[in-house]
Order: sequence, then C-alpha cells, then structure tokens
Amino acid sequence: RIDALKRLAAALKTREKESGEERAAPHQLMPLKDGIEPISVLEDRFAPAGERYKLILTVLDSERFCIHAEVYASPDLLSWRLFLPEIPDWHCEPVGGAFYNPKRDCYTILHRRTWGDRGVGYQDTRDFIHYTPYETCMHQDALDEALDEIYGMSAFEYAGLFVGFPLVYTDNAPSRRTKFDPGNIYPQLAFSPDGHHFQRSLRRSFLPEYRGQPSLNWLSCALNAPDGGMYLYCAHSPEPHGVAFRTHQNGGTPRYTH
Repeated sequence: RIDALKRLAAALKTREKESGEERAAPHQLMPLKDGIEPISVLEDRFAPAGERYKLILTVLDSERFCIHAEVYASPDLLSWRLFLPEIPDWHCEPVGGAFYNPKRDCYTILHRRTWGDRGVGYQDTRDFIHYTPYETCMHQDALDEALDEIYGMSAFEYAGLFVGFPLVYTDNAPSRRTKFDPGNIYPQLAFSPDGHHFQRSLRRSFLPEYRGQPSLNWLSCALNAPDGGMYLYCAHSPEPHGVAFRTHQNGGTPRYTH
C-alpha cells in the first residue's frame, strides 16, 4: 500500500507539471474550486468499466449566486474526469445524498432545489446524464418550530427499507438582514419503503450531542456494519451556522455506531 501511494503521489506531481494545475497536497485528486464539497461516491452498476465510479461534487457558482452539482467519473477512484457539468434543478446547499434504489432499479439523488425552499426532494437517474423532474419528498410542517427548514438529507438502504437523515436547521431567528449566521443543525430520523416517500419519526436529534455541544452536526455518510448495525459519520462544529464556515480548526468528525 505504501508503494502504491508513492506511485500515486509521483503520478499526481507529474500530472501537475504537465497541466500547470496547482495542488494543495500531493494526494489531491483534482484541482480545487470555490465552495467545493463532495456529496457522494457511488459504484455505478450500469456504466462501462471506464466510468465505473461516479462522484457528485457541489461547487459555488458566484456568477449566478447559487451552488450547482457536477458529476465526475473514474475507472479506479484515482483518475477523475468531468462527466456532467451540472445536475438539473440543483441550485442550492451542498447537502444531499445519492444511493442505488433496487425498488426502481436506478439511482436516487436527494437534495434541496434552491435557497428559500424549506424542504428536500428527489430525482432518479440510470446514466447520470438524464434525470427525472424534481419532486418534493419532505418539507417542514406544523410539528416543526417556527422558521425551521430541512437543510438537506442523505439516505441509504437498510433492512429492506430506506433510512433517511434529514438535517433540520433550527433556532435560526432572523437578524435585520439574514438568517444565515445564527442557528443549529442536527439530524432527525426518517424512513421510506421506496426511497421516494419519507416519513419522519421523533422530532429531535436521534444522535447524542458531540462532546456535549449542539450547533452543527451534519450526518454525511452511513454504512452497513458487519454485525448488522450501522456506522454513522458526521461533520461537527461547535459554532452556529454561518460562523462555523468562517472559523477553522475547531471542528470534528464523530463516528457513531448503532
């Protein structure tokens, strides 16, 4: 493995010299862009070997004042190329999810369509080029606190159902200009029989507070554990929404086991 990593680093350095692209680290797989965040990496069962893996990446579009999602393809998880410059109907937050849906034999993409939309929806695709029209699958209701919104949602198949993790943005009392700075984000629990229609359960965080702190606890990845349980991976910041994005070196990556 060490030899393979050394070869990868050497190849990336060579590619950097040939392309003129600057890299922040020798193991960096692609050039950085403004506001870049990975959403999901999938093994595409419908694609040829050269496009076996798909990476959904969100990028800040400062000209249009939105965040759009790009799709990259790779044969080996090391060499990536741009596959689709923009997923239609995705112009909002870098919080979403993607999973294979055996009930419909396709991939289901979950995301919030635009800023100000207080719910999340889904789109299906089989080739990561053509997508079904955006359909809302969950939104705020009378059981939520005033001004709460569902910031995004990830999901995966588990025990014959689809388990969803809607991120609820709460305590976001607006200031004179915007409600960007205050507020906490925490994951609730939802389930679906078909990967499209989700129902929420208890209206509270189903994960304990990390280090006894609220604020941002984004559940970004869930995996089936060998013993039949789940591994849940989060990104955490003790700072409130908005402030956390401007404050560095105080975050954490908690892992929960169920």
